[in-house]
Amino acid sequence: MRAAAPVDSSGSGTPVRTRPVRIWEAEAVSTRNREGVEAIRLTPSGSGTLIRVSARPGARKSAVLGAHGDSLRVAVRSAPEKGRANTELESVLAEAFGLPRSAVSVVRGITSRGKSVLVEGMDVEGVRRRMAELLGGS
Repeated sequence: MRAAAPVDSSGSGTPVRTRPVRIWEAEAVSTRNREGVEAIRLTPSGSGTLIRVSARPGARKSAVLGAHGDSLRVAVRSAPEKGRANTELESVLAEAFGLPRSAVSVVRGITSRGKSVLVEGMDVEGVRRRMAELLGGS
């Protein structure tokens, strides 16, 4: 037996469309804060900055999602086959940081979701500032 649809409170008897609650929306908002950006592990490197990244291959759309523990969570559409997801991850981060794709490379974690990504030409403070802009932190 189906449950009755909610009815408009004005008394007209027309059904009201309700939007399902999406848990991921609430989670995304909670991770987009200054503490999240500050928690992401950034390591200075000779030519730039190493960022710890948590990849999410096979997503609906490619995007930088926010902090995930001490990692930057990045979703990519590509499946993790033959390096396609890593290549797309590099492209997404390069676009997010306003750099050419050649300035971003996965240096550790090629076959795992947890990765270290080298961003050449940006120091730790520059990367942190750009992440704060991207994720809504001040």
